[in-house]
Amino acid sequence: MNPTDFPEANHPLIYPLLQIDDVTLLDLLQNHLDKGKYLVSLFCRYHNKINDVISGFYEPEYLSSISFQLWREISYFFFSLDLNQDDKRDNIYYENIIIEYAIDCLPKEDLEELNVNKTSLELRYFPLHFYLEQSINLLSPKERLIIITKDKFGWQEEQIINYLKAEGKSILSEDIGDLYSSAHKQLLKLIPLDIRLIYLDKRNSIIAGI
Repeated sequence: MNPTDFPEANHPLIYPLLQIDDVTLLDLLQNHLDKGKYLVSLFCRYHNKINDVISGFYEPEYLSSISFQLWREISYFFFSLDLNQDDKRDNIYYENIIIEYAIDCLPKEDLEELNVNKTSLELRYFPLHFYLEQSINLLSPKERLIIITKDKFGWQEEQIINYLKAEGKSILSEDIGDLYSSAHKQLLKLIPLDIRLIYLDKRNSIIAGI
């Protein structure tokens, strides 16, 4: 299977992994949860195939949003796949069940009913988004609110204070800076090191631009 042309496919942590088989990659993914490079490799390997599947079902402007949702489901599927089969399963077997699973996960409802929005998210950053989402969920509610509103939406401290006040909560201006700094430090610890090396090497913000 031809890998995607995403630049991450040529990263020194990823390129060698694209030469090994699916079964080995899936096994490494499941047994090294502190490493993100195996998900990146599977994502690079399967992106074109998955894109071919969904492109015939949806208008181009919805593809990025649908792809993000679909890849989230596929990624969790990778982690849960039973690799301990009595008979040997080859690459074709796993390719088929991954594609079949992707088709099963496609939204059956009307996109308007699902409230699927057109998005400008760059799909190439999905693996970073996947691990970032998991890491953000481990932050405290206030840390999560502050880092998302500041980095993603560019809120000022006064906006955050007013929002929390409307929710019946109070916070001091100086506490916002402390919580923001703390949240960033925690995210850098929670996101796998190899994911940071692949995606965050030249970025000043963890969240902005994703």
